Amino acid sequence: AFFFQYYTLLLACIGLLILDSLAYLVLEMTPLLLGPYAVANALNTTLSSVEGLDAEQEASWRDKLRIDHQLLQTSTYAPVAVVLTFAVVFSHVFHLVKDHNVNGLAWFPSQRQDWVLQVILLPAMYAVMALRCVIRSWEVMVGSAWESFASDHASHSESTWLAYVNQSWQLYDANFAVANFAEMYTLWCFSRLCLDLLKRTFTSSEGFMIFSCVTMQGVDGFVLCGLLKVLFHILFSFRELNATGAGIPQAADPLGAIGLSLDLTFADNFLKLLLVLCSIQCLYNVMMICWMSELQDINPSLKFTGTRALIMFAQWQSFGLDFAGAHLDQFPYGEQQVRLWHASLMCYECLLVSLLHVISWPAEDFENGFLPLEDDEGSWKEPSRWVRFGQATSRRLLGDRRPAAESFDDESP
Repeated sequence: AFFFQYYTLLLACIGLLILDSLAYLVLEMTPLLLGPYAVANALNTTLSSVEGLDAEQEASWRDKLRIDHQLLQTSTYAPVAVVLTFAVVFSHVFHLVKDHNVNGLAWFPSQRQDWVLQVILLPAMYAVMALRCVIRSWEVMVGSAWESFASDHASHSESTWLAYVNQSWQLYDANFAVANFAEMYTLWCFSRLCLDLLKRTFTSSEGFMIFSCVTMQGVDGFVLCGLLKVLFHILFSFRELNATGAGIPQAADPLGAIGLSLDLTFADNFLKLLLVLCSIQCLYNVMMICWMSELQDINPSLKFTGTRALIMFAQWQSFGLDFAGAHLDQFPYGEQQVRLWHASLMCYECLLVSLLHVISWPAEDFENGFLPLEDDEGSWKEPSRWVRFGQATSRRLLGDRRPAAESFDDESP
């Protein structure tokens, strides 16, 4: 039964992606393993094969894509951090499910246990996506996939080179968009876990619904904004991947069929800024829940520290590095190097978060009853008006006129 659970399949997919990345590093990224001079020579060979680039343009690209010794060392050891992250997460998940069979079904988690698993799995999911982003950066800055891309397009022209660079960055953004949405879903699961533990402290379902609506505004807004950004990146990345011979677009017209237009650069910057603002409100709302005295036995602030750190690293670190690379003359890295820095640092930060989860989600909390994994009777929220209408209609059709059971106890605990 263990091999057919969703978390097992997810870990298997993560493991396969890690193995594929390591194989690609060894077979296709040999210059990275030989030092900065080999990387510089590989980039020079790539740029010299691009038809139409003059000496000044080659020098400009060489400066933009330069990988210095510090950046090379940081990015080269990032796969090691990802492998360690996967090992820590796998061990944590295995022992959590194996040692706490709360519903009598081997390896099958309860709803609360499932929410906990989502939090613990997040560092591994984010780390493997960050590693894929590191590879996308290497493909541009080393030119490892340039020859195959140029052969597919039957051209080594400058426009083909720009399309190659654009494709790699589109995949980079799409990978991080998926990782960020996994992070947002994990935050949603943590919030639902806390609300589920608080549910029985309310004397009425109305009071609980008011409380949940107020405290979940930031979380729901953050998840919704993240979903829009993920769909945006995937949609336009897919469109760019199917375009041939195009350069880096400054604007596109995906809605031209109905007479509308959309500036991709403006939309991306707007969603990025909106996501940063929503993350601030989201963190504030979750901290409101964590500070409640009814949850202090499980130390929710410590349990939320890992997820909060990933949100800050993913949103604020990226925003800060982009700002420094674009506006600070003292900062020695440009846009392309900043992307590699961010992806590499995320690999190490995911390892730290996975270790923090081992400390903040100890087995003692489950064994001593501070965080019961058994599901309470009833749903975590009252059924909506339409659900109640459907239930009433079904009872009438079946000849049962009894009122629906309440989702909450009438008495406070």
